[in-house]
Amino acid sequence: LARAAGKQLMDGTMFVHTERCAALRAAARSVEVGALRRVNASFSFCGGDAFEASNIRVRADGDPLGCLGDLGWYCVRAALEVTRDARTGALARPLWVRGHGGAVENEAGVLVDCGATIACAGGVVCAFDCSFRQAFRQRLELVGDRGAVTVDDFVLHDDRDGPFAEHGLASGLGLDDYACDQSCGTRKRGVRTPLPLPQEALMWTAFGRCVQAIRDEGAAPVKQWPERTLLTQEILCALQKSFDEGGKPVAL
Repeated sequence: LARAAGKQLMDGTMFVHTERCAALRAAARSVEVGALRRVNASFSFCGGDAFEASNIRVRADGDPLGCLGDLGWYCVRAALEVTRDARTGALARPLWVRGHGGAVENEAGVLVDCGATIACAGGVVCAFDCSFRQAFRQRLELVGDRGAVTVDDFVLHDDRDGPFAEHGLASGLGLDDYACDQSCGTRKRGVRTPLPLPQEALMWTAFGRCVQAIRDEGAAPVKQWPERTLLTQEILCALQKSFDEGGKPVAL
């Protein structure tokens, strides 16, 4: 509908507009990380009694996907971003998804605590958990056969230390003779990328450029933004179906 009307559709996922997101994509394909095998993500906060009593995110007539739709969204998008095609930038469509056992629903049948697995393209597996009943966490881990990248604030950037974003990188670590002694490697705890503006401002700037191009240059709406939105939502709906069916895998 937006495309037919000549309008730009873009969702409010902020971190995809930052230099750190580009740096994470590059790191996931780097020599230090090696072949990417797994993406792990966690996003949670403890809402408390007042939140669970009335917040729109826990109401069946509000956001019926609950924590999956609210917090899981960012975990899914992060996995899609780091597994994008390096040459074309196209999103890699997952093969199947599966909701984990032990998911918790409230009295309205809305998820408030859950975990899931996504079989991504190229043999990469994404596992994530999200919750309205756990302490605040927003951790992302990219694991290859040689190294791993870690981010402790992948959704809501912690800008107290300055106009930059950080991630950690460990490479070449291992076990000598597969025993208890660690072999030599490298560990960088603060790999910095610039963040000259808050990520929300970067998002609105990108959106503004799209609108300006449509208005002043007669350009068509950029297709990649609604395509990302729709694939993310499709994955979440498939996961909800998996939870409804007792954790059965659901093919996309």
